[in-house]
Amino acid sequence: MGGDRASKLRFRSTSGYGALCQVPSGACGGLLGESCRALGVAFLDLTPALRKAEAEGGPLYWSYDDHMRPVGYRKVEKLVYAWWSTP
Repeated sequence: MGGDRASKLRFRSTSGYGALCQVPSGACGGLLGESCRALGVAFLDLTPALRKAEAEGGPLYWSYDDHMRPVGYRKVEKLVYAWWSTP
């Protein structure tokens, strides 16, 4: 699959966890994010940042499945570290 098509397929929301991610803006986090906020549980939606990073810098995921490449995991590490480091 081409990068753009693979990205669209990866971030689609049809069932399972994806069904929890359906929000009008297209950003993942919908029901799960709302539930976490209502319960006072911290929630970090990486979807927008990962979409942007993949669009700007190439594939973060392997083309043959939805597992991340090492560069994708490094991006997640940086995003989570920055989030946890913010008071």
